[in-house]
Amino acid sequence: MHHNLYDHNKIIHGGYTLDNAGDLRKLCNQYHVAAVFSGHIHAQNIIRGDSECLTPDIATSCFCMTDQGYGIIDISIDQLSYQRYSFTMSPYLTDNEKSQLPQKAFQKYLADIFDFTNRSQMSWLYREVTNPKEQKEIIDFIDQLNWNFFVGKSNYSSAQRQKLKAKTAYQLITQKLPEMKAYLDTLLAVNENSWKLKLDFKDE
Repeated sequence: MHHNLYDHNKIIHGGYTLDNAGDLRKLCNQYHVAAVFSGHIHAQNIIRGDSECLTPDIATSCFCMTDQGYGIIDISIDQLSYQRYSFTMSPYLTDNEKSQLPQKAFQKYLADIFDFTNRSQMSWLYREVTNPKEQKEIIDFIDQLNWNFFVGKSNYSSAQRQKLKAKTAYQLITQKLPEMKAYLDTLLAVNENSWKLKLDFKDE
């Protein structure tokens, strides 16, 4: 389905999660739905469910953004497995098509668009932080965490989280942009591998 079964981000979920998600989760439990596949939020993220609903929701990133992610699902009589992959467009482009890109690497082109979109949406930040060096540190840091979340690479280890939180940019955000810190903390809280999932079916 298009909209999500769960909130894939604790802060940004309005308009993404189904309005009647609670009702649907009850039906998923009632009919033992093995998995749900969704999109809309454009972020690669897997939520396994909880005691309310055991059905996992696999949200797949948008193919025309980020690194052109897609998933392959294998189903057998006793198991479902999902694995995300990243497509490389460049070998399929003609020389003429490549010449129309700012650079030949198509994924780099998409990453630049992603960063440009992020930075356009953060124009307000320049009013809150006026030091150019601090602006760059903060925006580069936000870009990194956003990119990782949208391509499903936010499952940081404890050491990686500590290292990210020790960065100057994170400290500046903590001091000057508390609402942005709250959002980034949701990205740092991801604790699920969002590239693969294996489900064993049980006899009912």
